[in-house]
Amino acid sequence: MTTQPTAQTVGEQLRALVARVRAQATIAALSTPQIATGRQRTRLRVPGSSRHLADVITARRGPAGVVRHVRIAGALRGHPAHALDEILVLAIVEACHDLCGIPVTGSEIQRWQHLVRRAASPAHPAAGKAAAATTRSCPHDR
Repeated sequence: MTTQPTAQTVGEQLRALVARVRAQATIAALSTPQIATGRQRTRLRVPGSSRHLADVITARRGPAGVVRHVRIAGALRGHPAHALDEILVLAIVEACHDLCGIPVTGSEIQRWQHLVRRAASPAHPAAGKAAAATTRSCPHDR
């Protein structure tokens, strides 16, 4: 019998993915926001850091839109308001694959979607609390 995944489970698996990124990724060029604004940092982002992932996700201009690093950190911690946000989790997964130079497959996307949807399902006893947490504004997003 498999146990119902939780927001903590999603966070743990995201942390494992980010740990692989940190071991494999290197920063070879300036990120898109730096190029667009002409601003250059004297030091580069740590590969796989929440700020680096936020830069990559924002530069991709995908469905996640502009993502702040605190939302990524919340997802990695397993905070229900962030770890159960399917669009955010998929954006993190895609950014991690981009940083490692590995194409993300449809089966990988489906696996993460299934994990997040099961963790957010009402069958889970904590799902009511998670749903309430996602409707309220998280103090970290302010």
